[in-house]
Amino acid sequence: MHNKNVELNNVVFIKLYKGGVGMFDLPNDLKINLPKVITVGNKFINIENYISVLEYSKQMIKVSTKLNVLKIEGEDLIIKYITEDDLCIEGKIYSVEYWV
Repeated sequence: MHNKNVELNNVVFIKLYKGGVGMFDLPNDLKINLPKVITVGNKFINIENYISVLEYSKQMIKVSTKLNVLKIEGEDLIIKYITEDDLCIEGKIYSVEYWV
């Protein structure tokens, strides 16, 4: 058995091999850039690997991802920050819907 380290975004993942077969591999969302949605209470939501913001108001924000459209509803919603890779929404979040 031998180890091979893989680095991604300053995080080191260790691949363990036994007889040439990988026993530990990168999570699927890191391999194929699936969207990642992280909520903190009902005050913040962070969306990674999004495509675009489709609609934006204080009561509703729609975000397009590779898999679906996210519809975030709430009160006093704002886009706290937006980068090429992720965005953060702040406000009183009532619901997050995944539209297929």
